[in-house]
Amino acid sequence: MEEVIYQVLINNKIKLNCRNDQSILDAALSSGISLPYSCKDGRCENCLGKITSNNYNDLINSGLSNENHKKGYFLACLAKPQNNISIKIEILEKLPLTKIIPVKINKINFISDDGALLSLRKPPSIKIDYLEGQYLDIIYKGLKRSYSILSLSNNSNEIKLLIKKYNNGFFSNYIFNEAKLNDLLRIEVPKGSFYLRKNKKISQFFFLATGTGISPIFSILNSKKNFNYLKNLEKIIVIWGQKNKKSDLIKNLNFKFKNLKIYKLYSRENNNSNIKYVQDKLKEIKIDNDVTNIYACGSENMIDDLSNYLYDINFKKENFYTDKFLKSI
Repeated sequence: MEEVIYQVLINNKIKLNCRNDQSILDAALSSGISLPYSCKDGRCENCLGKITSNNYNDLINSGLSNENHKKGYFLACLAKPQNNISIKIEILEKLPLTKIIPVKINKINFISDDGALLSLRKPPSIKIDYLEGQYLDIIYKGLKRSYSILSLSNNSNEIKLLIKKYNNGFFSNYIFNEAKLNDLLRIEVPKGSFYLRKNKKISQFFFLATGTGISPIFSILNSKKNFNYLKNLEKIIVIWGQKNKKSDLIKNLNFKFKNLKIYKLYSRENNNSNIKYVQDKLKEIKIDNDVTNIYACGSENMIDDLSNYLYDINFKKENFYTDKFLKSI
């Protein structure tokens, strides 16, 4: 393929030069433009954008179904321009720089049969800067595993993570069966773009989570930096799904908001309710598309089902933020 450079106009104000064999995301990052992304291989869908020029065929490898491609949607990590185009996509604020630092295991609290609260202690001379909602990678025996950060950024010396036990799980097996206090690990932090966007036009927030997906939501809602904004909203709803009460990772979600309603669902509990899954509970609630932000964190199936439902009700995709827990590959 002959190399051609096309111009990508982002949000009608930023001009980006992108080769026809280069993804829009790679071109943006190399030019110092911060777009949301996580996996970079099309699985998480965090880098969703939309073509605003006329022809959806001006992009190839959109990373989405043919139906959504024809609607003009694409994933910036995969999509490559085949013409000069205009697109709409979120441009991130300047995020804290990622760094790799050593940490030691400070405490392991086994809070359920298949859940642990891991506390990591960093050297006091190293400062970690992150936004509540972001995640980190733990580097152990040369492999990386990603975990959302439960603790708050103003807790300077300790980082807390919820660890779910998985059969044959590489890192969870270590935590549940082998780890000792003061074991030395490395972390790469911070990562991701799952953090609170403060928008004057938004008056309702929905936070949806499965399992340990409550971690970033817990930190977002407990952050002092977010409190004044959140307390003035019309409505905050948290929907959290787990297997059963025995696997409950946080017994009490003590958020200090009068405008907040919490639903805890247990998919394997025998009860009279037919609503067992997070996405099904959301379908019971009327959503005002114009004034609502939705944040979802957790299982791939939950977020995919939720995405399909929100597409069907014409929910604004720019108001839907996800942190999809993907299987390690």
